[in-house]
Amino acid sequence: MKFIKEVNEILPYDRELYIDYLSGETQSPVVWYGVSFQISANSEAQTNARKTEAYESLLKRIILKFDSKSLWIVNHDDKDLKWLPKKGDNLSSLRALFAQYGVLNKFSGALIFTQDELLAIFPELIAYPRVVLQDDVFLYKDLDISHNTLPLVIKISGHFNIDFLSTDLSFLKGLVKDLSDETFDVKAYQGTSLY
Repeated sequence: MKFIKEVNEILPYDRELYIDYLSGETQSPVVWYGVSFQISANSEAQTNARKTEAYESLLKRIILKFDSKSLWIVNHDDKDLKWLPKKGDNLSSLRALFAQYGVLNKFSGALIFTQDELLAIFPELIAYPRVVLQDDVFLYKDLDISHNTLPLVIKISGHFNIDFLSTDLSFLKGLVKDLSDETFDVKAYQGTSLY
């Protein structure tokens, strides 16, 4: 695992153009496509614990599609904030990693994980935007998990959905085909046609 301060220098895509896409900028020279996986109202996964399990299973399925030597970059969505802005007893595995590497909780930047490291911490990453502030009302920044060489972003939202974004529409369509099941409703972002 590594802690990298300069996020823009390590991402395999232009972060500013990606942020332009997220903010609705239509003149970007790079076209992004996106889909959102949301727990279906008919799914048995309706409690937070069951939703986390369903998303953890979904994320494992996609991560295991890649080479086991792949590295994964995890950063805050569009603005680098402190990773652990409050002391607390939540996110114990993440806090332990910071302590293990001697990194201050106020660190802002990217975390670089191997495949195994990422798989081990998924439950806390899924919960992160909802629980890091220890506040029942306010959410923290969404997290982006990016492959180290491909323009693929897995967005973990505090609203309990996981989105996949890529500049490769055929790749994204393949993900939807492989990952769709009755647990999730799959909703395409505006400008993304899955058919």
